[in-house]
Amino acid sequence: MIHRKKKSLLGPLALLFMAGLVAACDNNRNLEPAGDTPEAAWHRFWNLGRWNQTPKPYKNNVELVTLEYKVAFPSGGAGLDSAALGDLHGFLREQGVSGSDQVAVDGPRMVTGGRNPLTTARIATLVTELNRTGLGAAVAPDTAGEAPELEGDELSVRVSRYIVLSPE
Repeated sequence: MIHRKKKSLLGPLALLFMAGLVAACDNNRNLEPAGDTPEAAWHRFWNLGRWNQTPKPYKNNVELVTLEYKVAFPSGGAGLDSAALGDLHGFLREQGVSGSDQVAVDGPRMVTGGRNPLTTARIATLVTELNRTGLGAAVAPDTAGEAPELEGDELSVRVSRYIVLSPE
């Protein structure tokens, strides 16, 4: 029986691996130290290579977006006509307003604070209509300095939602 000595593949595989590493850094061959010695190649590999092996992690941006819609009431009345209701529901459909959005109704305030009885009745009508559609609307707080800019017989419906913006 003849026993043959098995050749180890470890040496050639290591050389092949090192050749691949040196070839990957071939774009830096013009940088010092020059030469094809193993020391020069090792220096180029470790010190002059660009080490961006993994991309930077993406971070999403979360922003609060508020949409405002102005509802016009008939002069002196607290009820909505069918045209105003249709326009309101069109806005809600177009913007995709759902129960997860924050919906607040606001109206003009008196100089001394608070709202007059007609505005209070209009707000109640609008909140009832929005709640009937399942939106869970609330009355905006009656705080000084935050009143919306409204004209005449208008009320404001504000829809706030958080949106996630992915990085470019």
